[in-house]
Amino acid sequence: MKRHFHPDVWTAAATQLQHYASDPGADGMGIYLVFWFGNSVKSTAVRPDGRGRPNSAEEMEAMLIEDLDADLVDRTDVIVFDVSNPAAKMTKAG
Repeated sequence: MKRHFHPDVWTAAATQLQHYASDPGADGMGIYLVFWFGNSVKSTAVRPDGRGRPNSAEEMEAMLIEDLDADLVDRTDVIVFDVSNPAAKMTKAG
């Protein structure tokens, strides 16, 4: 699990999680959870490849899945929980 602004958020699914996924009983499967607090709380960590940053939990989830190596896509579920302040969203939209 990581917060959306953690420095390792873009690499942890392919690195840290795979250590746990290799444990007996995990069968190489893993779930990567990211908590999205919103960019108004703190900006998302810079991506290692320098590409743009997400503006929503949905965008971040899509980017994290897209960044997975082909051999990890079928074995790793990526879930980004949107725990941002709804009032902050309304202010930006409004």
